[in-house]
Amino acid sequence: MQKHLTEEEFAQVRTRIISGQASICIPRRVARQFFTHTSNSSIKNTTDSSAHWQKSLVWMGVSAAPILLLVCGLVVIDSSGWWAAVTVPTIGIFWTILAGLTAEDGDWPSVTIALGLAIACYFLLPPTYSVPLLLFVSSLWIHRMTYILAQELLISLVSDSYPAWEMLTDHIDLDDPAMPE
Repeated sequence: MQKHLTEEEFAQVRTRIISGQASICIPRRVARQFFTHTSNSSIKNTTDSSAHWQKSLVWMGVSAAPILLLVCGLVVIDSSGWWAAVTVPTIGIFWTILAGLTAEDGDWPSVTIALGLAIACYFLLPPTYSVPLLLFVSSLWIHRMTYILAQELLISLVSDSYPAWEMLTDHIDLDDPAMPE
């Protein structure tokens, strides 16, 4: 699909995106990296609009996920005694595997269902097990939602700004039947 558009073509594509006749997709890892590695001044200079609140939301998620995992480890250390020497590294390994597998792929319902089950377990299991489980799953949920949020925020920015489109054109997948191949 043609990616490098003129401003007139972009305006037409934007109209079709707004009406639902076309869509764009940007990989989640690119979106999250954009908000964590691109300075707000660079975004403002390129697009003439600030992305401060978008960057703040993404950074809150990026920070909150490992903080919750750390708190989970501390709760396990407090409640498990010497078993924490085995449990905490195992939790870290599982978190790393699950976070790595779910960052780019997957959708929000699966991890939200897991969060709902963890909340249910919080009321059914003793706190020794339920609190670390809830913290662990909450951390994964925030981790996943940060990727999804970053993707949605960047798609919104790109679909509203021609300079942003041009800046990220190599990462944009345009699905527009009206555009010639």
